[in-house]
Amino acid sequence: KTGRRLWNHDRIHFFKTVQPQTGSYGWHYDLSDNILFSLGGQKRFRVATRSPHSETQLDVNLTKHDLLYIPRKLFHNGCGLDGGSILVSIALRPHRPSDFTYLKFRRLRK
Repeated sequence: KTGRRLWNHDRIHFFKTVQPQTGSYGWHYDLSDNILFSLGGQKRFRVATRSPHSETQLDVNLTKHDLLYIPRKLFHNGCGLDGGSILVSIALRPHRPSDFTYLKFRRLRK
């Protein structure tokens, strides 16, 4: 499996992942909200809750042009199916408290 950062902004990251055959990062969670967009092939995603040993809440196969939203800190596992898959992942990082302080300060200045 290979991953490549396509574009990066302070709060939004675009990644492209190509898995030629079956492959997985294993069960994990991310500190960002993720929007997954399938460009081709098939990939199975299982999403659980915030506990590493909880039951699977969602079990879905993504195919071309499918979207999947996974909120941050939810355990999930993606596994490429026969023939591989191409996936774009958009990671939306949460705001820091200082971001809101800056916005509040800007409002007060106006």
